[in-house]
Amino acid sequence: MPEEQDVSTAHQDSEDFPPGLVWKVYDSGVLMPISIRTLLAVAAVLSAFNGLVLLAFCLTRKTYPGFLEWTLVNGAMALAYALLSLQETLPGAARTVAANAFVAVAAVLLLDGVSRFVREKRASVAWWLIPALALILDAVFYFSNNAAAAPAIVHAAAVVLPAVVAAVLLCRFAPRRGGALHFATAGLIGFVMAAFAARVAIVALRSETAAWSPALLNLGFFCLILVVQVAVTVAFLLLNAERVEWELRDTLAHVRVLRGMLPICASCKKVRDDQGYWQQLESYVADHSDAEFSHGICPECAERLYPEVAGHTTRDGKVGATQGSG
Repeated sequence: MPEEQDVSTAHQDSEDFPPGLVWKVYDSGVLMPISIRTLLAVAAVLSAFNGLVLLAFCLTRKTYPGFLEWTLVNGAMALAYALLSLQETLPGAARTVAANAFVAVAAVLLLDGVSRFVREKRASVAWWLIPALALILDAVFYFSNNAAAAPAIVHAAAVVLPAVVAAVLLCRFAPRRGGALHFATAGLIGFVMAAFAARVAIVALRSETAAWSPALLNLGFFCLILVVQVAVTVAFLLLNAERVEWELRDTLAHVRVLRGMLPICASCKKVRDDQGYWQQLESYVADHSDAEFSHGICPECAERLYPEVAGHTTRDGKVGATQGSG
């Protein structure tokens, strides 16, 4: 491998080293650019792929309430990343405002999905006012001045608040058995929200340009987002699979099935149990299954035992009353 050398800030600001790229210079003279826009495009493709995987799972497997909302989270994030990567197509302010709105929508979808999954209840409609309000405030701030602090804080509040509530719900309604996965998913959400809040604070203290500069901090943040987003998608699949497994176990626990060969008397039809005792057939079946018996009499037995009323035996085995002659 060629040895890597540092590039000075002066070189990065020159025409030979355009801004928006991190340049690695090797001793062979080869330049290796790493673009923030490239990372955003990769994130858009990865989010779309995650959404398609969840959608395919939703259409072909048993899923529970909330799974569809988790699928839509990836779709909203894919749109946000795609908008941010279109630096040369859309105006900066419009692109950023729209992308922020999609991220806020994704946060509310996450909360709604978690709420439906853990307590079978939709999140309050009032939560959807947050993306709408954030969209309005972002538009006002971006189109009125170039200050980065105000829209960054609004965007952070619109994203972090629903996501944190979703993490709290996962912990609060975690089942006693198998609850570790709920806590792990909540931890992933909390971790990425902490990283997001820290980045927003840096942007608010510096400038919006710092949010898209080729600093290692930004590169590290977007790489972290990619990894955590895949991890959260896997966690959603595991949460659904875990519930299917526990539901199946609960169902099997209530199913009692007779298996094997039963020793039965050829004359009285009693059945010998595992301890060697002979039981009535109906008693043995009732003890070893959930079946219940109701007694009647078949037409053959009715004719043999009660010939005087055999003609009045109904089809279900009940003996009718004797009719007197008039």
